[in-house]
Amino acid sequence: MDSGVISISLLSTYFAPLAGSYAANIDAILPGPEQARLMGLSFAQHDRLERQYLITDDIAQFSNINYILAASPDSDQLTLEILRKQRDFFKYNSLRAPIIVCDTDLLFFKSVSHLFEKDFDIALTKRLGNRKMPFNSGIFFVNNRNRDAGYQFWSLQVQTIERYFMSDAGWYGDQLVLTKIIDDLATPVGDDLYEIDGLRILVLDGKDYNFSPKREHSYLFLRPNVHVYHFKGRSRAYMRHFYRFYVSPEKDRFLTPFKILFHSVTLELSRKKLKHLYLQARERLRPVA
Repeated sequence: MDSGVISISLLSTYFAPLAGSYAANIDAILPGPEQARLMGLSFAQHDRLERQYLITDDIAQFSNINYILAASPDSDQLTLEILRKQRDFFKYNSLRAPIIVCDTDLLFFKSVSHLFEKDFDIALTKRLGNRKMPFNSGIFFVNNRNRDAGYQFWSLQVQTIERYFMSDAGWYGDQLVLTKIIDDLATPVGDDLYEIDGLRILVLDGKDYNFSPKREHSYLFLRPNVHVYHFKGRSRAYMRHFYRFYVSPEKDRFLTPFKILFHSVTLELSRKKLKHLYLQARERLRPVA
């Protein structure tokens, strides 16, 4: 890591699923606080980590994470309440360093500090092939040149979901909000750059800065050349393996072609075994009978 790189903070939000639900069975594979720990360690391998924050109702004792205890929201307004808690974080925390607001289930494969040299207040990622929700809420880059930008942007998201998407306040509402803001409310001012109420929003390539594997495949043997890897769905079970083989300071000791091939096959078999859990979890927080 370059000693001259800027310091950057991380903010994630995680609430434990309802005990006894299908989602809780999946969460047990790699709980959110452990995901956050690995995510923070991966970031610190490439960039200078100022502080790492986790808004949560499930505190685990990891010394590198600053916990912000919050009551778990009702499932029918989960997305809206997360946006409100993130808004309040920016309201009550005066941050000097840039901050990345992201899900817990991702790893940083490369430095992202160069992004903050660009002229923007908020950067987010766009994905291809999804017309209804082309913008992904998994990661945001907040350039704190304007100290009010984070609070202003999350306030805008809260206001937009309250006005247009209350029926989706439990799930997916945040991504519908981003589409509404970029496509309908903001004004294009340059290539992939938009402005709304003085906020400059930059749209980044999701294939590089928010990569999610197709069909939830692990890709352990043939790792994509990306900055940020998002372990969504069944691929979340592979997060620890990817950290060990590709990010950990001890990775060179583990990284042999035979070991990678062996673990690739093992993970692919485990992916198939996990399929039934994820099909059940589509019912989200419904308790197991």
